[in-house]
Amino acid sequence: MDYCEQFFYSLRMGKNSQARALLDNNPELTNMKEDGIVTPLHVASRYGRTELAEVLLDRGADLEARTGDTGSTPLKYAVFFAQTEMVKLLLKRGADVENPGGGSRTPLELALGATTPMFRSMGTPGTDLDYARIANILRSRSVR
Repeated sequence: MDYCEQFFYSLRMGKNSQARALLDNNPELTNMKEDGIVTPLHVASRYGRTELAEVLLDRGADLEARTGDTGSTPLKYAVFFAQTEMVKLLLKRGADVENPGGGSRTPLELALGATTPMFRSMGTPGTDLDYARIANILRSRSVR
């Protein structure tokens, strides 16, 4: 396993010390895409790794980076995977609540639709209450 694979593995597993050490020695990892698809901030957003997300953001991670497949932003990942604390962190750090990423839905629209049969069939993991909380957080930041 090369250092890039080790880094993304450590992000997924929440191995903060290992991830930080790899990042310290390889700063280019901050915005590198794994297999041309996700950045470290996307991975941290999916798994709710807020401490590692803070480190990445402090080192210049792109808040509005888009995935290489669907064009989703880290905020949309955090919403889809019902990571409430990550949503709060990304908004606090300046994520664009109105950015639809590669789709037509804003993060708020995604949160509001996450409990529909269509989204449930895609594997939205949160409860209805999770998405309602996230929608309320996003509403408080929305300009609409």
